[in-house]
Order: sequence, then structure tokens, then C-alpha cells
Amino acid sequence: ARDESVGAAESARRYHNAASSAATSAELSANTARGHANTATEQARRAKESQDASAGNAQEAKQYRDEAQQIVDGLNATNASTTEKGLVQLCSATDNDSEALAATPKAVKTVMDEVKTKAPLDSPVFTGTPTTPTPPDDAAGLEMANAAFVRKLLATLVDSSPETLDTLNELAAALGNDPNFATTMTNALAGKQPLSDVLTSLSSLPATGNKMPYFSDKNVMALANLTAVGRELTGQNSKGEVLDYLGLKGAATKDVQTGIRDRTPGRVAIPGAFGYGHMFKSSDALTFRGP
Repeated sequence: ARDESVGAAESARRYHNAASSAATSAELSANTARGHANTATEQARRAKESQDASAGNAQEAKQYRDEAQQIVDGLNATNASTTEKGLVQLCSATDNDSEALAATPKAVKTVMDEVKTKAPLDSPVFTGTPTTPTPPDDAAGLEMANAAFVRKLLATLVDSSPETLDTLNELAAALGNDPNFATTMTNALAGKQPLSDVLTSLSSLPATGNKMPYFSDKNVMALANLTAVGRELTGQNSKGEVLDYLGLKGAATKDVQTGIRDRTPGRVAIPGAFGYGHMFKSSDALTFRGP
């Protein structure tokens, strides 16, 4: 009987524990159910708020749509200009000067690609073989000189030069490779005779045979005939040879009397009016007395 009592007590304890566990589980389930109920309530509240907000957004969106439609309706009646709002037509042309068309990105890209191929105005750097208009021969301004312009001027310069002087090297050689040629020539000319009217007149005379230059006026020279006798006479080497050539003796070299009373030794008596045969008065007669 005791064992049965102990077994019954043990069974009762187990049932009690099971009941307690079941009660605890029931309480947890109840709490969970209450939590779900609260969550459902919160979600319902939020859903209601979202519904209300959606209704407000829908109303606001409708208002924006209506305003946009009004703007579009207003624009349909007017094309845009530089002073008026309106519709703008797009254009991809790059050579259009209209103020009523708007350039598309394609047009802008085309222009920019072309700009990238151009040189800047300020200190451009050229590559390849750039070309420029050829200036006229008399250009003296800020025109750009190209190869054709330079070659033409060089050809004009060289054309008037002999073949042996048509390069800078040949010109330098002709100037003696003297970097100070101008100074050298100035110094050389400084030692030369100045320009003379006499020499200028002499150099203008024709080179003619049997002629002798003489002064016909101040600084003016002319030519006189030079005979054979004249050439012989001027060809003598001394005064004595000239006298001999002319057949003159010693008297030709002596002084002549200045009058009938001139008794200077060695002088030649003058015949005629002052010498022999002179007609004079008796008072002018000279008396010759011997020793």
C-alpha cells in the first residue's frame, strides 16, 4: 500500500508539473496573441495613414498635372523667340543663323570638333603643312609671308645679279668675307681724292688720237690738235734740248735791254725802236770816248 501511495504521489507531481508547464505555455501563447493583435492594429493604423497620404499625393499630382497642361496649352500658341517664351524647335545644322531654333548636342559636338582642328589666335603652334594666302609683292604690313612670297622676292633679287653673285656665300666672298665691309670701305674712301670738277671734265673728254687737253674755261677742259712738231717738242728732256731742237743759240737765253741807256753786261741789244737804228734827239746822243 505504501508503494502505491508513493507511486500515486509521484504521478500527481508529474501531472502538476505538466499542468504548470501547460499553463506557462498558454500564458506565452496569450502574450504572443496579444502582441500580434497590437501589431495588426499598428499596421492597420499605418495603412490608413498611407491611404490618406496617397489620396493627398494623388490630389497634389493632379494639381501639378493640370498646371503643366495649362503651361503646355499656353506654349502651343507661341513659338519661342529671344524676347518671348514658347516652343523651341531643335536643329542639328551647324551653319544656321536662326534665332528661333535650338542647337542639338550633335550640332554642338560637330562645331567643337571643328574648333579643335583650328589654331589659337594667340601664339599658335602649327604642325603638318599649313597654308596662308600669298601677299602681294608690295606688301609692307602685318601679312604673313609664306614660302611662295619669299621665293618670289628672292627670285626678283637674284634675277638682276650675275650667276657668280646670286648666293649669299658668293656675295660674302666678293666682299672679302669682311663682316665690317662698310667700315672698311669708308676708311678706304677717306684716303681717296675728293670729287674734282677738273677730273670730271677730263674724264668726259673723248679718247681721240693726236689731241692734247687744255683749259677752255675754269674747271672746263677741251682738246687741241697735237701736231708732230708739238709731240717732238714736248718729248725733249731738257731746256737745252728744246733750244737745240728749235735751232736757238745762246742769245735765246739772255735778257734783252730795257732801253738805249741799258748797259747791263750780257744783255742783248734791242733792234728797232729802242736799239740799233733808234731815232732820238741830239741831246739823247751818247758820247763814246776811248781811254
